[in-house]
Amino acid sequence: MPRAKKEPLVVRKEPYSIETEQALLGELMIDNNVASDLIPKMKEEDFFDAKHRIIFKALADLNRESKPIDFYVVQDKLTLMGKLDEVGSIEYLTYLCNSVVSSIGAEEHLRIIQRDSVLRKLIAAGNAILDIAYTSSDQEKALNLAESQITKIEDDLDIKELTHASTLLAQAQFEIQQTQQGKNQSRYVYTNIDLLDMKLKGLKPQEIIIIAARPSVGKTAFALNIATDAVLRQKKRVAFFSLEMSSLNLCKRLIAGVSGVSLEDINSRGKLSPLESQRVMEAYTQLSEAELYIDDYAMNTPNIIFSKCKKLQREKGQLDLVIIDYLQLMMNDIVKGQNISSRQEIVASLSRNLKLFAKELNVPIVVLSQLRRIRAKDDGKGAKVEPKPDLEDLRESGQIEQDADVVMFLHRPSTTDRKEEGGLVELLIKKNRNGAQGDVNLAWYPSITTFRQHANQEKNEDEDATTTPAPQVQVVTTATSSNVEDEFEDTEENEDVFEGASTEDTGLQHIDNDDLDY
Repeated sequence: MPRAKKEPLVVRKEPYSIETEQALLGELMIDNNVASDLIPKMKEEDFFDAKHRIIFKALADLNRESKPIDFYVVQDKLTLMGKLDEVGSIEYLTYLCNSVVSSIGAEEHLRIIQRDSVLRKLIAAGNAILDIAYTSSDQEKALNLAESQITKIEDDLDIKELTHASTLLAQAQFEIQQTQQGKNQSRYVYTNIDLLDMKLKGLKPQEIIIIAARPSVGKTAFALNIATDAVLRQKKRVAFFSLEMSSLNLCKRLIAGVSGVSLEDINSRGKLSPLESQRVMEAYTQLSEAELYIDDYAMNTPNIIFSKCKKLQREKGQLDLVIIDYLQLMMNDIVKGQNISSRQEIVASLSRNLKLFAKELNVPIVVLSQLRRIRAKDDGKGAKVEPKPDLEDLRESGQIEQDADVVMFLHRPSTTDRKEEGGLVELLIKKNRNGAQGDVNLAWYPSITTFRQHANQEKNEDEDATTTPAPQVQVVTTATSSNVEDEFEDTEENEDVFEGASTEDTGLQHIDNDDLDY
């Protein structure tokens, strides 16, 4: 039999051009103007040759120190660094300078070098992904790590140029005109609490909104209120990340809130009437068709959340809102697996990363947060009263306050009974970078674990009375076979908003509201 013909062995080399690197370094050393313009756009790792990386580091240090760059200054810098002989001494620097006659080709040389640098990084990322694929036993973790390899390369390329103020002013003027005509708010997300929407003017892309409270006051319930209204009435696309509660329990809360059927009855055997069963089914149908995405991975980090949101945007289109429940439970990409002495540093890093991701994703991010333990004070009549929280009570980091565009606190007065239907819960707006601060009184309905604006709410005189309130959520509340939707109204009969309590998924036990962690 004839022998099978052997394919010739193909040896692939990494993409690079030593000659182009030499030319660019020579051009930087003979033209200070080109050097000051191009050096900030480059990194050491863009160069393939090790000695070229050393020379570029010397150039970058000189540029950062605002010193002139020429043959003699670079020679002196490398001597002080103890690297002159390592790069080939004076002879090699002389060769670099003599190899070019002008700097006219510097930008094109930079483009070629950066292109090759990106391709080398992609090759390295591909090898890393292969290694992950061969060795990982966790599918989800492997996918996240693989995607993070590519995301890091994209992030490294994001170098923003200075923009002339006239360009930005034109954009600002356009947005002002659009605002006056009510045309630029399609990307805003509203809360369905009229007075709150008047103060915040909507949740805006790139904003960080902190909602903080003590346990069992209603952080998750309030966040789910916002998410439900956004996806059902405003037809937004929302990603909800829960680091504590299971996605199954969140969904049962959603069904309870939208149907208006008590979560206690939903979780109790044989409690639902035919009417309630149909309302639950209609709520399930509505929510199934909505653009709501839920993730309950307890080990989420900012980078993993960012990666998942970027993937969702690629597959489904622009995200409108991201909600994270809650900050202090999140893992940190930088410190995971390391010993960190300061928990404040961890939370500060988490907060800063989320702010950067809000800008990159161009969405508002609502982040729930814990408060530090607040000592009750004597009211002078022998009773203990928990004081209202303030910015200094944000748990573990002042960085949260600094990064946030809006900081709100949910506070239940000591005189309010948790079981009271329509009981007062105060929403304290302590920071609002683009609007008014103040308090909003909310009515708390524990049977369906939902908030509404309290009837006893006096509007401030300085509020814009002409602001158009967000339209009310429409949800199914009838038991007829037709899909009739009733407008969300603040009545006892139509308590169709939202949220249930965290319970085990037995479907058989009786749930006491005192045991619920909202």
